[in-house]
Formats: sequence, structure tokens, C-alpha cells
Amino acid sequence: MNKPYGYKENDLITLARFISGGGFSGKPLSQGFREYAALSGKAAGSVRNLYYALAKFSREDAEFTAKYLNGNPITVEQSEVFSEDEKCLLEKIAELKERGCSVRKATITGTRKRRSDIKTSSETQSNSQTG
Repeated sequence: MNKPYGYKENDLITLARFISGGGFSGKPLSQGFREYAALSGKAAGSVRNLYYALAKFSREDAEFTAKYLNGNPITVEQSEVFSEDEKCLLEKIAELKERGCSVRKATITGTRKRRSDIKTSSETQSNSQTG
């Protein structure tokens, strides 16, 4: 038996049948993961990983998709990417954490620093526009 993405094909087929039978219809994915986890005896996190492997497999294997998903590959929305400001803040938090701050303190300090930078930046811009 095949092991697409390290999962047993039987596990993918069982989840595909659950989905095509309306198992996730009108529900948040996390709720569907919990329900399938209860039925299958797997952890919800494992079901989530299996779902995303199935989504990838369904885009790549048309025969499998036609047979088990009624020809409809599972679509997955792309995750939101961090903005430059958020990346900058995360870097500052990591830097403070490396210096021995707790994550909580580093987050608070980094957030305050970022707000100060934004305020200074906006004040500088408004001064240059009026002057």
C-alpha cells in the first residue's frame, strides 16, 4: 500500500470518505478535525496534519480525487504572511529573549518600542509635510 506524504493510503481514503460524506460541511475545520478524531481514535492535531496532506495529495493525484472526493480537490487558503512591521517586532522580541528576558517581558518591551517608533515616524512625517 502507498504511503503518500508518510501517511497510510487507507487513512487518506477514510478521511476523504468522511469529507465527501459531508463530515466537514458548514463547520469550522477545527470542529471537523475533533469530530473525525473522535471517530478514528486519532489526535485532532494528527487529523489536521492528515487533512493538509490529503489536500496536497488531492491536487496531485486526479485519479484518487475522482474516486474518493467526487473529483473535487480540497482547497486550502494560503496563510497570512507577516507584515514588515510584524517581522520587525518578532525580531526585536527574539533579540530581547536571547538577552535573557522572558517572552512576556520581551513582547511588552518590543511592542512599546514599536509603538514609539511608529509615533516618532508619524510625527516626523507630519512635521516634514507642514514645514
